[in-house]
Amino acid sequence: MSSSHFGYDVPRGPLVVNLVRHGNAPWVRDGVTVDDPELGQRGVDQCAALAAELSGAKFDLVVASPVKRARETVALACGGLETPAVEDWLAEMRYPVWQGQPPELAARALADARTLPAEERWNAFEESGEGIRSFTDRVRSGLRRFLAGLDVRPVTDGGPALWEMDGVERQILMVAHAGSISTVLSMLLGFEPTPWEWERFQIAHCSITRLITIPVGTRYAFSVECLGYMEYIPEHLRSW
Repeated sequence: MSSSHFGYDVPRGPLVVNLVRHGNAPWVRDGVTVDDPELGQRGVDQCAALAAELSGAKFDLVVASPVKRARETVALACGGLETPAVEDWLAEMRYPVWQGQPPELAARALADARTLPAEERWNAFEESGEGIRSFTDRVRSGLRRFLAGLDVRPVTDGGPALWEMDGVERQILMVAHAGSISTVLSMLLGFEPTPWEWERFQIAHCSITRLITIPVGTRYAFSVECLGYMEYIPEHLRSW
């Protein structure tokens, strides 16, 4: 996962952001839906592979979603690292309460949302949960505040997605979810938000996505060094 695989050395800026999705956590147990599931055995095994991959890694800051499966992933895969800071804005979208309901109910609601036109899809689930627009706004505003605390701020001159930051080198590890990771990626790369952030990037369980920063004049842009890297996970354990 070197930045020189293009055949030339890519100059690096001071900030590196590593995004890890939690391990596999079954949404259905004993025939009913579980709203906040624990890691299953596959997820535990994925975390063991992730722990081996991260062995020896040095991070200046570890942050995690407050949701159970993300916190369990941190405990199993990142136990030797710094104690993570829990960031509520990294939580996955808050769907309607489906706890104890037949799994077909949740599956039908998700399938129905995908059939909506783009503008209507923004408002899916808002009557009984967190709407998709509210979710993307939450993650983006939370990320903006988090980065501002590190003296990293977007350039707001209407041009390309560039950032101002101090020269302090930092390695950040974020453990979160498919939706929140995709939303973070979109914002850092300067993409407009969509109501299908989950499908925009294919992020496997316990995979690693790494963004480096590259200098652009006196400012910086984010560059994807790897997306959904999971070669260290045995094929029979991989899942999405």
